[in-house]
Amino acid sequence: MRFVKLDRDTRPEDLVAAVYAAPAAGSGETLVRAAAALRQANPALSSLRTVPKGTIVAVPSVPGLVAGPKAEPAAKGGGDLIDAARQAVKAARDHLRDAVNRDADDFGKSLKLVRSAAFKKLVQDKAPTAAKRVAEAEKTMNDRLKEGEALAKRLPAVLQTLGKDLDDLEKRLQSR
Repeated sequence: MRFVKLDRDTRPEDLVAAVYAAPAAGSGETLVRAAAALRQANPALSSLRTVPKGTIVAVPSVPGLVAGPKAEPAAKGGGDLIDAARQAVKAARDHLRDAVNRDADDFGKSLKLVRSAAFKKLVQDKAPTAAKRVAEAEKTMNDRLKEGEALAKRLPAVLQTLGKDLDDLEKRLQSR
């Protein structure tokens, strides 16, 4: 299979013309088969109104049509896919790290407040019936804080495994 990186925004119905060489020369039936093959190879694209510039599209073989000159074999185009996957993993890592740090900070501040003598006295004096709910909230915040800490400890190993998997995939694509 070949891949093409779109150089402009393209409507899904215009993908055949964007990725195959001289598709107008194909019969109507061939063009319909090509459109169906593109939808099957790229199911996420059919729900879009416009396929954004830079999207990498799988170009399946269709009897009677030839992939356009910009379509590259998996081994060559796969590098772009691997790079995109590495960037996505890095963005996910950064997002998760920031979220865990933010949650840890928020839960830490909340726990400090809930555990303070002033807060306990306020609850006791002004809302003694809320003491049970405050204790439950404290336990929940403490549990969430521990979950975040556990995630932060597991995250590097998960990301390292993802990196190794991407390295293996890249090697397999290059050997084709």
